[in-house]
Amino acid sequence: MKDAREWKVYVAAPRKRARERCWRLRVKRRDPSGKWVDAYQEATETEDRSLAEELARLHEAALNSGGRGASGAPTLPVLMEARIADMERDPSKSPESVVAFRYARDKLATILGDVPAAALNRATLLRAQDKLRSEIGNETVNTYLRRAAACWRWCEARGLIDKPWPRITPLKKPPAKKRPYKPSEVEDVLRWARSYEGGRWLGLLMLIAETGRRVSEVCRLKGRHVDRAALTVRVRQKGNRWLVLPVTSETMALLPERGPDEWVFRRKKQARSGGGWGPARRDSVLSVVRRAIRELKIPDGERLDVHSFRRSFCADSHRAGNPDDVTRRLTGHERPEMLAHYMREAVGDDLRTAQRRVLDYRASARAQAVEAASPKPPPTKGGQGQEEGPTKDRSPSVAGASAYARRDSNPKPLPPEGSALSN
Repeated sequence: MKDAREWKVYVAAPRKRARERCWRLRVKRRDPSGKWVDAYQEATETEDRSLAEELARLHEAALNSGGRGASGAPTLPVLMEARIADMERDPSKSPESVVAFRYARDKLATILGDVPAAALNRATLLRAQDKLRSEIGNETVNTYLRRAAACWRWCEARGLIDKPWPRITPLKKPPAKKRPYKPSEVEDVLRWARSYEGGRWLGLLMLIAETGRRVSEVCRLKGRHVDRAALTVRVRQKGNRWLVLPVTSETMALLPERGPDEWVFRRKKQARSGGGWGPARRDSVLSVVRRAIRELKIPDGERLDVHSFRRSFCADSHRAGNPDDVTRRLTGHERPEMLAHYMREAVGDDLRTAQRRVLDYRASARAQAVEAASPKPPPTKGGQGQEEGPTKDRSPSVAGASAYARRDSNPKPLPPEGSALSN
């Protein structure tokens, strides 16, 4: 079978005459005549041959995957692909992280795919940042460039690139901060989803709103993660941690029944990517939610997104009286500061209730002050010179003084002289 590779990478031993201690990578490229010619060499900065062979395998896969510059030197997408390939082999990295890095790689490949990594400088990166800003939001641009920098530093530590990442100032975040949904808005969105596309998205949105999970965690549920008898779902959180959550019978009935290895919420993959079925994409869910916000004409809708369901769950759980540590067990937050961050932007019915409590308290305090300032009627006397009404609320000193006053005002007659009591 004919070798279709364009690049080959070999591991070369350290040169004793140059007093080298680390292994090197020899990169060869096929010329138009079909012969292999030396392209360049790179240091691995490792004395472990097994690690050097692994770096050679990753480097060769990245070179043959495309994204080469005109000079034949590796580009930023190639370096990112090398890091992504290593992440796929790392059991501590979640599939969601790999997918997120691939999104960043594909987007940056459209702008920096022909720029050699050696020629990537601060000015080039700033122009790419400006172009991305015209297409996507500032926070997404910062996220993509941050992931690219992480891949670059990983490659730099392993000798795949010999220059540091160009440092640029991140874009400023938009002034509008995201907020949670009001309880009534959650019900409106779910009611709208019942009739949109035949209720296709209702189960997914109800599961997000009911459990407060991240949309990526719900999209990657498989049939084996759903226990219909126990009414629970098993989700994988950040850091490859698993969490079992209860689900109501109404929501469980809306979840499609799938095989153990099938995606619960799936989408049809394109033929160019292999066909078959894949998990629902986060941007598809976001598009559905944005459409619901527009059609429902929710005020301040630009501050709402899919993640606002998670913010709403945290805020509503706190106002429902659940302890914060229990809420964090449901949401998977490790730090209590995140709960405070989500509740800081809460608006709507919960704030109106809090305001009403303040007004009721002020009215009660005002009534007590008026009652205390009003003159009290003098106490009325009953039969035998005693006050009417109970005296159990008096203090001991006041009660004792009243007893002495009654005794002095009604003296008993003295015994006759010569009796036993007079002695």
